[in-house]
Amino acid sequence: MKNLWNYIDNKNWKAENKYKALFFIMGTVFAAIGFFTWLIVSRWVLDSPEWAVCFAGYPVVFSLFWGFVYTADAQFHDGNRG
Repeated sequence: MKNLWNYIDNKNWKAENKYKALFFIMGTVFAAIGFFTWLIVSRWVLDSPEWAVCFAGYPVVFSLFWGFVYTADAQFHDGNRG
């Protein structure tokens, strides 16, 4: 998380866009992890596609909460720090 935070913070973007990028990347990564977990689990149980939505969707919600908690303690720098 800290590496992603530093990578985005080094970009010359407005703080609002940095937060959007952080939440988008975290949501995408968590959804991919959930989906691949479903692919493994679906070999034995829960093999209907509806479960893929559950496995991929709920981690996105959790990533938002995790992101809010993390951003409450740290802030992005706005724009060009020149």
